[in-house]
Amino acid sequence: MKEKILNSDNIAIEIEGYLEKIKEIPLTIHSENFTEFYRILKRNQFESGPYPKVSLFEGINRIMSDLVILYGIKTLLDVNSVTKHNLPFAEYTVQFGVTSKKPFDITSKLGNRSLAGEAFNVAPSFFAGKKSRELKKFKESTEKYSDYLLIYNSEATDSTSTFELIDGVLHLRVKLPDL
Repeated sequence: MKEKILNSDNIAIEIEGYLEKIKEIPLTIHSENFTEFYRILKRNQFESGPYPKVSLFEGINRIMSDLVILYGIKTLLDVNSVTKHNLPFAEYTVQFGVTSKKPFDITSKLGNRSLAGEAFNVAPSFFAGKKSRELKKFKESTEKYSDYLLIYNSEATDSTSTFELIDGVLHLRVKLPDL
């Protein structure tokens, strides 16, 4: 997919459009055995959804991360949450998909404030490693930002806080709705 600018004027429309694309994906896989099931899941390309030219397995990984971005940005833009995170940004530039030419999934700038963010959806068993890799990207970046943000799925950790500032990085835990 591509870069998008998300703000309070378009976030609901972007989410609605994305969910419509997800509805195109078939939810049933018919196979006679595990090997056939595996091949369908990992190799067959589906011709629908937000990523029609990738396998269902790869597409699901991308879709889940995209949903974390969309619902995370929606949370950041919610006027009721601004006092909880203290980010002044009215819009965010986001990169969907797992491959991007930009160094970060999420960026924003307002006056002398700038933000770099990463977003992901991960199983609890892989959370520590994924978080470490993303934090390392912040530290190794040649461009410095005033604000750093990690957005991830809420079930990745045991924390019940939506927002938490940890070592100068704002963590936003997103509970995705049942779709």
